[in-house]
Amino acid sequence: QEKRFGFPVYRINAGIHSNSGLAKKGRKMIPAMAKKCLELCLKHKIDIIHAHCPFSLLSSLPSKFLLGKKIILTVHGNWINCIKGTRYFEGKICTSYEPKKCSKCIHQSIGIVSLKQKILGLAASQADQIIAVSNDVKGSIDLGKSRQVFVIPNVSSSAEKIEIVPKKNLLFIGSMHEEKGAMLLVKAMALLKKNLPEINASIVFAHKNEEYFEKIKKEIEKNNLSNSIDFFESIPNNQLRQLIIPMHEIVVLPSLWPEPCSTVITEAMHSGKAIIASNVGGNKDLIDDGVNGLLFESGNEKELAEKIQEILHDKNLKNSIEQNSINSLKENFNWESIARKTINVYRTLLM
Repeated sequence: QEKRFGFPVYRINAGIHSNSGLAKKGRKMIPAMAKKCLELCLKHKIDIIHAHCPFSLLSSLPSKFLLGKKIILTVHGNWINCIKGTRYFEGKICTSYEPKKCSKCIHQSIGIVSLKQKILGLAASQADQIIAVSNDVKGSIDLGKSRQVFVIPNVSSSAEKIEIVPKKNLLFIGSMHEEKGAMLLVKAMALLKKNLPEINASIVFAHKNEEYFEKIKKEIEKNNLSNSIDFFESIPNNQLRQLIIPMHEIVVLPSLWPEPCSTVITEAMHSGKAIIASNVGGNKDLIDDGVNGLLFESGNEKELAEKIQEILHDKNLKNSIEQNSINSLKENFNWESIARKTINVYRTLLM
């Protein structure tokens, strides 16, 4: 139990601390979380249950049906209609959800895929209010009936950064999977090498697809970039915020799939860094092109190279973007702002 703004808040700790852990253990935790949720609702005066993933949503449904509790669901990704959650397959962003196509994507039978989609959609439709972390995620929610979906973005946790002079030009943070777009950055650097022979980058990742990672390394060797790109695996979040991000000039998010709401962007804002991101998903909610960052066409390494060169050559533009990045964080992408918006959604159920 915690006290927030004078009100008691109860958190159910499932003992899961990462997305990979959630994917592996989430389903097994549903019975235990459902039992704990019921116990809390019976013992205390609970007005609202706030669920943040399909597993916590399913765990809260018994309390809704047996005790009449209200549920608010925050949708942090694309799981309601896309079981895999990436909305990306065969080099394209998915805009429709068809069991036949989806079964091919996740290598399961059409019947199983269809059943999972129906279960997730039915569970989500039981929420009394829904929050999406970006307009793109809001657009991916199709529950077969008209309803309001509030848009409230994710923000990152702040950490005291260590002030150091930037040592490298470019920083990529993301998994070594095709949809994250690391290959695009490598190809853009190959184009930039002609005019900017000293350009360098760091690629930070926690998860990797071995086949894709080998392709990345071969592309680096082919373009003689081995001395220009460093790899860092499994860097703790506090080190990312305190050391890795501050020591780079530009944070690049070249995603091919529609990122729901990238915390990499808001963490870069904490350090006042220039940000270049692909114009897909929630990136367009966080980045005002030319103001607090630059957007480029997803999959277009030539345009990405041009945007990088533009920032590195135009110090006034770089300084303006860095300052506006900090201002965006202070005004819109901070916990105080997000808390106020979330409380307003709570009020819609309690009034």
